[in-house]
Amino acid sequence: MSSEYGSEPVQPSPTLEAGGRPERPLGVTILAVLSGIGGILAILGGLALGAMAGAGGLAEMEGMEGLGPLMAFGSTMAIIMGLINLIIAYGLWNGKSWAWWLTVVFAALNALMSLVSMMIVSLVIAAVIIWYMLRPHVKAFFGVS
Repeated sequence: MSSEYGSEPVQPSPTLEAGGRPERPLGVTILAVLSGIGGILAILGGLALGAMAGAGGLAEMEGMEGLGPLMAFGSTMAIIMGLINLIIAYGLWNGKSWAWWLTVVFAALNALMSLVSMMIVSLVIAAVIIWYMLRPHVKAFFGVS
């Protein structure tokens, strides 16, 4: 009788790149691209919001007086979050372990906020990201054990 029977199935080893590192999993590529797109959109939105706040057009609108500083703050935060997304996209694309950790932590925080706000779709997305990032081949790509 062969030792194949009754043993657990052997997982295929990830394909290695030239440098001996596992190839980037497709899901990581997708997360990196989405993070990059989100970062660019957040920066553009922040710049647009900042331009609206700086243009002073709000002061002329009924009930909108005093929103300029709030919009400037929102603009700054959107740009900062966009830059963070771009940095994470770079780290995901290049298999940096810090990007793995940031992705897992931000997905967990998103899941908690989704629970509080009852945003079921967002909660499911965050849970899928966490599940995926904990897969052995993904952790191997990032060098996380």
